[in-house]
Amino acid sequence: MAFAFGDSAAVASDFGQMYLLSSQEMMATEGEYGLWGLIAGGGVGAWNYLGHSAGSGRFSWSGLGYHMAGGAAMGAIGGPMGIRTYYYSARLGGAWGFGTGYGSRNGWW
Repeated sequence: MAFAFGDSAAVASDFGQMYLLSSQEMMATEGEYGLWGLIAGGGVGAWNYLGHSAGSGRFSWSGLGYHMAGGAAMGAIGGPMGIRTYYYSARLGGAWGFGTGYGSRNGWW
């Protein structure tokens, strides 16, 4: 918790040593995640659409492209995520997509 109280010394954690970055170091890392975030976000968007297609019984390449583009844009803006986060968000997106597609097919909304 040293970082929360303004102590600039190294902070020990279960993950090893963590260091506070200076403003100069933070500026040097800005924008470095765009490509990886783009790829991960596009993958999550694809899983969401494929789940929706499985639930609704309808698939289109343009729909897949739109979902991938939207996910890629959000990933490029928001940054990459860890592999565990990607794993769960892709599965959650697919399950959510399936649920919405199934409900749409059965006239629930």
